Amino acid sequence: MVEALPYVRRFRGSTFVVKYGGSFMDAPDPETRSRVARDIVFLNSVGIRVVVVHGGGKAITRTMKERGIESAFIDGLRVTDSRAIEIVDEVLNVNVNGEVAAFVEENDCEAERLPGKEVLQCVKLDSDPDLGFVGEITGVLVDSIDEALDNGKVPIISSTAADSSGVCHNVIADIAAAKIAIGLQARRLVYLSDVPG
Repeated sequence: MVEALPYVRRFRGSTFVVKYGGSFMDAPDPETRSRVARDIVFLNSVGIRVVVVHGGGKAITRTMKERGIESAFIDGLRVTDSRAIEIVDEVLNVNVNGEVAAFVEENDCEAERLPGKEVLQCVKLDSDPDLGFVGEITGVLVDSIDEALDNGKVPIISSTAADSSGVCHNVIADIAAAKIAIGLQARRLVYLSDVPG
């Protein structure tokens, strides 16, 4: 604990954005997820403003399979038709977002569930072939994120965004985290993942 003091003093009041994914999210052992949550809560407790951004690709693929829908990818991006975006919306904005928030709250810290589509703006990704409801992030509405942080909460943000008509789009979680970090002028952007690179 003493070793952490210089770090705490240096970053107290700063904003950290943590992108949460890979084996940390999908580990069958809940202790792995709890350990990450405890680290997030510790940072929050010493005055570091922590924002968590999550994906959930494996959970989306699982749910699509359960519902008889085949997952298709082009250049690593999920083809997201009208049926797939409904599942993306449900899985990321309700299920996974709630699970991540619950792990934080189990460690005596208040989380703020923020579906990405409420704070991220996008346009449809221009691609050939057409990927469907896949978005390119164009803006971050930081007010609700800042409000949660000002109230001592940990915002939990999913990797979806809304276009100018309010239509939900799937976006890349790593890019969402980076855009949010830029929008909040974060001091640190941390990627937690088992994917190299």
